[in-house]
Amino acid sequence: MNLKSFEYYIMALNEEKNIKACIDSILESGGKNITVLDGGSNDKTEKISKECGAQFISFPNTSLSYRRGYAIE
Repeated sequence: MNLKSFEYYIMALNEEKNIKACIDSILESGGKNITVLDGGSNDKTEKISKECGAQFISFPNTSLSYRRGYAIE
């Protein structure tokens, strides 16, 4: 199975303590194409995500199901 062909979406909201480990885990398994779908964090989630090489898209004040729907489309 080629993990590079998958797109990985991480749902986040104020996850500065966990986001790096989550992204690193995907990268260490050979995954690429990582996008963080954020609900409007007010911590360093965006900065850390970008430093780790993930794309970051913010959807302030949206529900988890809204962001999940975005990922599915």
